[in-house]
Parts: sequence; C-alpha cells; structure tokens
Amino acid sequence: MVENYTVSVISTMEQNRNITGLLYALNNKKDPDIRNRAIDALGRLRSAEAADALLEILKKDKDETAQERAIFALGILKEKRAWNPILEILKNSKEPENVRWASAEAISYYEDLRAVEPLLDALEYARGKVLIGVILSLGRLKDRRAIGPLIKLFEKELTKTFNYNEDWLVLINTAIALQNFEDPRTIKPLSKALKFDRSSFPNCGGRCGDLQREALNALGKIYDKRAFDVIVNTLESGGYALKLNSVNVLKSIENRKVLAPLYRALQTNRNNKTLVEALQNAISEVERYAGETCYFCGEDCEIREIRMIDKPTDRRICQDCWNDIKHEQGNPDMRMVIEVGWGDEDRNAGALKERQK
Repeated sequence: MVENYTVSVISTMEQNRNITGLLYALNNKKDPDIRNRAIDALGRLRSAEAADALLEILKKDKDETAQERAIFALGILKEKRAWNPILEILKNSKEPENVRWASAEAISYYEDLRAVEPLLDALEYARGKVLIGVILSLGRLKDRRAIGPLIKLFEKELTKTFNYNEDWLVLINTAIALQNFEDPRTIKPLSKALKFDRSSFPNCGGRCGDLQREALNALGKIYDKRAFDVIVNTLESGGYALKLNSVNVLKSIENRKVLAPLYRALQTNRNNKTLVEALQNAISEVERYAGETCYFCGEDCEIREIRMIDKPTDRRICQDCWNDIKHEQGNPDMRMVIEVGWGDEDRNAGALKERQK
C-alpha cells in the first residue's frame, strides 16, 4: 500500500529507477514528505513519464510545497507544456511566495532566452525571495541584456539602510549573478560593496562578509587591470577576512602576475599563521600551474589567462592561441578544455603561424 512507503523505500526506488513506484507514491496525500520526496526523485531522474502527473500537481494541487517541487521537476525536464503556466505563476502576485520563487528559479532551467524579457520585467516588481530567484535565473541565462538592469539594482540596493535580512540577500545574490557576465562595467559597484564591513554595519550578522566575498569573486572573473588592482589593494589594506578572500581569488586567476602581490603580502603578514598558510598555498599553486611559455607559439605571454590543455605533461596555451584554435574548431565554450589532437600538433601550430603572418 502507498501508505506504507518510507523515506528509504523512495530512495531505493530512485536508485533502481522505479518510475512506476514513484508515480504511485504521488497518491500518498497522507504523508506530504513522502510525496514530495517522490516528486524530487522524478525530477532528478528526468523522467518524461512523470510529466503528466507533475503538470497535474502544478495546476490543481493545493499543497504549496508539492507545487513548488513539481515546478522544479518540470523545469529540469524542460517540459514545454509547463512553460506558460510557470511564467503565469511568476507574474501572479496572489500566488504563494514559495511557488513564485520556484517559478522564477525553474524557468532558467529551460535554458531558453525567451525567459529573459519576463524575468527583466519581474526584476521591477518582484520582492523578497521571488526577486532573488529572478536575479539568479538572469545570472544563469547569461544574456547580456540583463547586465544593465542587474547593475542598476545592485547600485540601488547599496544605498539602503539594511534593516532587513532580505536586503543583504538581494545584494549578495546579485553579486553572484554578476559573476557570470565578467563585465568591466560591474567593477565600480562591486568595489563599493567591499566597503560594507562590520564597522559600518555591526548588526549585519555576517552578511556583510558574504557580500564582500561574492564581490571579490566577481571581480576575479573580470579580465581588466582595474579589477585586478582592486583585489590587490584589498589584499594589502583590507581586514583579515578580506585578505583571506583576496588570496583565494588571486589563486583562482592562475597567472604569474599574481605572485608579486602574494609575496608582498607574505612578508607583511608573518604574524598571522592562517593567512601565511593560505598565501603559501596560493603561491605554490600559481607557480605550479600558471606557466609563462605557450606550447603553440613559444612566446612568453604576459596576459591574464594561460590555458592548461594537458595537465599531466604540463603543456599550456596562451589566450591568443586559445582564441585561434577555438575559432578554427568552432568551440564556443571558453571554459572547456580543448581537444586539439596531440598527434596533429605540428599541423595546428603551423596553421597558427600561417595566420600570424
């Protein structure tokens, strides 16, 4: 009987991909936890067979939590029939906040840029948790139409008095969303956020530190000397937590130009054991991975990003050659490790040299 289902039974069904059993568990309205776990499992299994049942929950169920879970599951499935209902829920201020939040988050799971305009509209009227969902979805979609509105929101939020926790959460999550754009226009507002510390906001409850960390992470992704200088200045003059976060961000850049500020900081922070360990670790990592000589063009490349293409044999490629090969192979994703085919490396290198002529 469905009433006898337990958490372990649902877990076993998921492991065994028992879609029929999980669908049957949706009938267990006496135990909402079991039902909701079954919805989550169907979403994780990306079960197209579950779409009809999940749509039924979305449209007719009175259990808010079940609706919320169904929206996320349908988003994962990219179920086309759920697209319009999800957007309608987002727009309807009479819907429960958690259900609207789920709609704001799940619409980005479709990876469909048609969602950008309604999300930008929602950026104007959404509040609280729903607004945070909208912000994060715009960040995931990475459509450049969202950069200006997100910066505008971020700058507006920086002027608030921060009487409520949600004010901090909106700022923090906007900084997280901006990390996906790597846009120099964000340098100025992100730099302002670094000044939000406990001395200015003693009742922030640690949120000011979260904001500073995410602002630094965003600055570390921007290919611009101004962003780099802000991070270095923070390492040199910031408080302990800021210094530690700056070290981690500089380490993530993986370029030898970060070594000079890291070594300077090592000399001036000898009395702080934790910070010294972090600096030594960062220096070791950068020296290990941030090579100077490009395997293809043989030049000492004074640029921010040296792409590592074959870690075991320590072969590296500079940004210019990366762009050339990416263009040649039609690979649009800068984050992917390129597969140049090392048996044909002479051909690839020759093609690059021909273009350079």
